[in-house]
Amino acid sequence: MDNLITELSDLAKEYFENSEFEKCDEVLSELIAFCKGEVTLAQDGKVIFIDDEDKERLLLETYHNRAFCRFNCLKFQEALEDATIAVEFDPSNVFLFNLLGLCNFKLDLLQEALLAFNKTIALDNAYYLAYFNRARVYILLDEQTKALKDLQTCIDLAPEYYIAYYTRAIALLSVDPKQALLDFKKSQDLGFESSQIFYYQGVAYENLEDYQKAIEFFTKMIEQDESFSDAYYKRANNKRKVDDLEGALQDCLKSIELDNENAMAYLILGHIYKDLEKIELSIDAFKKSIELDENLQYPCFALARVLYDLEDYEQALKYYDKTIELYEEYAQAYINRGNTKINLKMIEEAIEDFDLAAKYYQERARKHDFTPSELAELEHAVPYGFYHLGNSLYEIDKYDEALISYEKALKYQKEYPDVFFNRAYLKSDLEKYEEALEDSELAVKYYKKQNNTQDFANSLSQRAWIKSRLERFQEAMDEYNELIKTYKDYVDLKDVLFERAYCAKELESYEELIAYCNAAHKVDKNNFKLYFWRGIAKYNLSLEEEAIEDLNKALKIDKNHNGAKYYKGLCYEDLYMFEEAIKCYDSVILSNEEDDESYFHRAKCKRNLEKYNEALKDINECLKIIDDIGEYWIEKAQILSFLGKYDESFEAAKKASELEPKSYECYHFMGAVKVYLQDFKEAIKYLNMALNLDDSQNWTHYYKAECLRNLGDFHDALQCYEDCLKIVNENTDALVGKIQCLEELKEYEQALECTKELLKLDEENKFALKNQNILMQKLKQQNKKWWQIWN
Repeated sequence: MDNLITELSDLAKEYFENSEFEKCDEVLSELIAFCKGEVTLAQDGKVIFIDDEDKERLLLETYHNRAFCRFNCLKFQEALEDATIAVEFDPSNVFLFNLLGLCNFKLDLLQEALLAFNKTIALDNAYYLAYFNRARVYILLDEQTKALKDLQTCIDLAPEYYIAYYTRAIALLSVDPKQALLDFKKSQDLGFESSQIFYYQGVAYENLEDYQKAIEFFTKMIEQDESFSDAYYKRANNKRKVDDLEGALQDCLKSIELDNENAMAYLILGHIYKDLEKIELSIDAFKKSIELDENLQYPCFALARVLYDLEDYEQALKYYDKTIELYEEYAQAYINRGNTKINLKMIEEAIEDFDLAAKYYQERARKHDFTPSELAELEHAVPYGFYHLGNSLYEIDKYDEALISYEKALKYQKEYPDVFFNRAYLKSDLEKYEEALEDSELAVKYYKKQNNTQDFANSLSQRAWIKSRLERFQEAMDEYNELIKTYKDYVDLKDVLFERAYCAKELESYEELIAYCNAAHKVDKNNFKLYFWRGIAKYNLSLEEEAIEDLNKALKIDKNHNGAKYYKGLCYEDLYMFEEAIKCYDSVILSNEEDDESYFHRAKCKRNLEKYNEALKDINECLKIIDDIGEYWIEKAQILSFLGKYDESFEAAKKASELEPKSYECYHFMGAVKVYLQDFKEAIKYLNMALNLDDSQNWTHYYKAECLRNLGDFHDALQCYEDCLKIVNENTDALVGKIQCLEELKEYEQALECTKELLKLDEENKFALKNQNILMQKLKQQNKKWWQIWN
């Protein structure tokens, strides 16, 4: 090749090495024009010629060199054109394809760059720079796994190439910040020097949530370059995390002073003002951030959260919508938007948002596409979102949908005691108490595991309450006692004492009920039910006068409570104060004409006052309301018997026996009615049926004895009287009947002894006084006859 051409090539090389790229470009352009015949070159007065073979080689070399020159002076489009031409001259040149890839990379033609680097590696799979460059393309294409693989290959091929470690460290910042720090250190050990490495090391420590260490490295960055605005807002954010809000504010304002067009700095400023509770300034900062970069999702999200806290749900929804429009896979944004929609009563739309949040959370978690703090937040936020949704659905009585949401919450957090606790109440509302108890047991277990004493105590109280609904009152009462003993400072003592009293009431453990009501009164002095229940307890313990006092106190709190009036009536009835009892029953019936029990007891009281017609009217009203209770028919039978309507009385008693075939009282009364009708054989049949059910009733033995005596069966009658007197030895009627039988059997001496017993019990007994002398005469006469025989 001619010396002039060689000289020009060397000159271009010299210009390039001295970074005189424009002069280099001029020389190389002249050589290309020469090869293309556009200009002529002469040396020593002679025109220079070049053959075709040398021309092609020169063109290849010159286009290649000019492409490289233009790339270095940032003329990427022109460099790309030259490289493309050069590749046509040498389609197997590794370095040309690498340069072609770099040109496309700088022009953001990433797919074209990828093709060029693929070709480079295909031509030479040991060319480490091609792997490095392709990794940079993959990073921009958000294909982290492929990028990291190429960077590792580059490092394996060129372990001293420090820029590969540095690049990998940046790629790992959000994925594996610990490894990123190791790679930064390695690049420094290999001789890499850049002040920005301090900045990125700060980012790594921030991602590791080591905020003090992050502050240290951002400070180093600022010491190297005080005009680097990003380092100030990054340090501000980390100072905010360690509660140095004034320092954070100072740094953030400095960042904005250096660059007032930085959207991220205003974002951090918004967070700082929010933490300082300067809400209006916070909102302004977030809005400024959005104005500066409308494609940045984070200020939209942050502003939405502030508006949500201010309960401006319409505006919050607007900015959550914008956030998701910018970042479709933002799981936390879907959760927050779901919560916002709940407050706007957009329940169906909220359900969709929580499902999408869960979907994107799972997808990104599989890709390991979260920082540790993001992952920690979402691990709680996703199940909490479904939990909150479940609670909202529960509040509006959408039980099935609420159960589905609770189940989804447990899918993402299996040991979630709040879910089990609330679901237990929901299932209790559905009266699925067995299932509710299972959930409550799990709430107890997991609250205990969390060492959460307050919630643990509440769950114990819930479990006791559910057991009471399952009628496991003794277990519930025992648990309430343990709560009062051990956790009284952590529970609603008023509620626990009340529920314990309720269990005692249901167990009919009246002495405990009184004690528990007394304890509950100390913290709840005007509780109607406590007075009412204590009144019931005292009534059942035959403390009627004290019971009336408590029932009167209850009625002072609720003067219209029919239950308290009714029990007050029962107390008066047991005290034989029938007029007072009737007043109580009158009051109940006046407010509730369908109260069968009050009619029944008023009928009893009127019967005892011998107001039989009024009593009959009341018992008939009672039976109009409910006619399938044997006790009511027995009462009617008694009233009819007092009115002398024995046939009707017997039919009423018979009806009672049909309703209650195992009722002693029915058969006893039927037998008694037959006695009054003097149908003694029939009477004995029913009385025997009564005795088969209960042979401890003295009057049944008495009536049977009377029947047998009237039928002339004195021996059997005498036995029945004796059976009666074994049960109650002071039954004077039975003693009279026994005396009569002994007299008929001519057992005058025994009859006289019985008469003396009768007089001991009743000195003025007319039968005994009248019969005593008669029996003595008969005994004397009997003894006289026996003496005459023996003599």
